[in-house]
Amino acid sequence: PANDDEAREVRGPEAIAAWDFTRGPAALEAPPQLTLHGTARLEGRGLILDGEGHASTGGIDLPLGPRTLAAWVQLDDLGQRGGGVVSVQNRDGGQFDALVFGERRARRWVPGSDNFKRTADLDGEDESGGADPVHLVLSYAEDGTVTAFRNGAPLGHPIRTAPLAEYRAGDWNILLGLRHGAPAASRLFRGVVLRAAVHGHAFSAEDALAAFEGRAPV
Repeated sequence: PANDDEAREVRGPEAIAAWDFTRGPAALEAPPQLTLHGTARLEGRGLILDGEGHASTGGIDLPLGPRTLAAWVQLDDLGQRGGGVVSVQNRDGGQFDALVFGERRARRWVPGSDNFKRTADLDGEDESGGADPVHLVLSYAEDGTVTAFRNGAPLGHPIRTAPLAEYRAGDWNILLGLRHGAPAASRLFRGVVLRAAVHGHAFSAEDALAAFEGRAPV
């Protein structure tokens, strides 16, 4: 049907990685293989992260240029600072780009990066949390512009502080619940991740809205 074709066109190519943790252990069957570390566990709500656990993939055998990081998140602690929800990083963690909560300013989402090279305040509103999960998107364009969306709407304003960081095939991996590198209290996220994805293209505003409207957890 035409409507289905239109939906596929808006959402773009399939994700490099996508997990629906509301499916429980079955979510781990989706490639790439995801390994749970520390206290990270799967329950009916999703991937439970209590600040002492995270999840990671092995090396991804595709190059990564323009991209999108996306997640449905339930925040358990609005006062936490610096935890990463979805991150891509060189395998040693020295270069990374991540969706981070409260690192520079309390209750604010920010595109985290190594030594803040590709980071600036979005100047969006404080996160209110609440009973409902929130849908977050960070879209990284070819020229290094980063645009954020929350529940399908722009979050603050786009930023650009440096060119796009690229990742070579096999030399990068994905983290969930950890900003980058080795686990540390200031890098680990506390909350529930219901779904998470990394796409190999930059989402448009239409893509972000379609992802929010079409994939909202019940």
